[in-house]
Amino acid sequence: MEMSNFLKRIKSVVIKQPEYLEKTIESSWKVSEEISEALLKKGIGQILLTGCGDSFFAGIAGKYMFREFSNIMTCAEEALELAKYTKCSDKTVVIAFSASGRTARTLEAVRKAKDNTAQVVAITNERDSPIARISDYTILTKVDDTFGSPTATSTTAMAACATLALWLGNKCGFLPDEKFEKFKKEIFSLPLKAKEVISRENMERNMEAAKRFSMGEHVHLTGGGPCYASALFGMAKMKELAWMHSEAVELEEFCHYQMFPIEKNTPVVVFAHSGKSFNRTMQLLKALKEIGALTYVVSDEENNGLKEVSNFLLRVPRLSEIFAPIVNIIPLHFLAIHLAAEKGITLEGFRYQSLVTNLIGYED
Repeated sequence: MEMSNFLKRIKSVVIKQPEYLEKTIESSWKVSEEISEALLKKGIGQILLTGCGDSFFAGIAGKYMFREFSNIMTCAEEALELAKYTKCSDKTVVIAFSASGRTARTLEAVRKAKDNTAQVVAITNERDSPIARISDYTILTKVDDTFGSPTATSTTAMAACATLALWLGNKCGFLPDEKFEKFKKEIFSLPLKAKEVISRENMERNMEAAKRFSMGEHVHLTGGGPCYASALFGMAKMKELAWMHSEAVELEEFCHYQMFPIEKNTPVVVFAHSGKSFNRTMQLLKALKEIGALTYVVSDEENNGLKEVSNFLLRVPRLSEIFAPIVNIIPLHFLAIHLAAEKGITLEGFRYQSLVTNLIGYED
């Protein structure tokens, strides 16, 4: 399996994620406390998380954090939806994700929110970006190398969101100090847990899985609750890096209609994290086993029958379900890179670069 220099550089960014997570969590912790106090002083009726692509997926993951830690109504809205169809008020808090801080639709959504007197928090990797300039508050992620499609900027954005959600829950009085300290400890353990994921054993399984997946034409991905966001991130990497048809479907919906196109040896990625959706995930895995699908399972569970229903089982450290996407998407980054190499894709410049760039739109 020959890997191009382009892919090697992307892989180096993925490997550095524990370092970037540590820097981001340390820098965002105090800032998030101050922002939480300021937001609550004005009053919060609802929270809307927004972005495009991976940034929108980060918002979906973040939605579960705010719902867990506070009693504030929270939704994730794609940036175009927020800009064109969603109503905001002076009691709305918009949390806008954009690694570059220049994504046109996200900026349009932020401007619309501010026109309606909403408070806006930007989570971005660029201090002097347009989104940082026009937002009321900014939390910076700390990724030194943003080369390639989003990877480290996504995990760090979710980590930054976690610090804000935790502080807001505590400051609004919904999350007691004891639980606050428990989750704080877990947030600060994320860099170490991310490092554990990047093990030789997992890398070997990824390369083996890539060989098998490269024989298929389509990858299906699924997860329940926060892990639906993980499936969406994985789908994006399959498309961006391996140029492979992929589709992410929420766990229950997968059971209702996504089963029909599955055949023997169809590649399926399943996030089977411990938590509220685990039993339902196991039911799906048993059905996929009966069909003969080629299953790649990412889980923090042990001795729960997963080996019997998985072709490739990737272990991640035990983690609260709401934080799972921050860690469990990392194996998918590697899988997509190895799959690209297996298929002979060099990625020396992204496919349809100018067309895609113009469609997305960036502002200076």
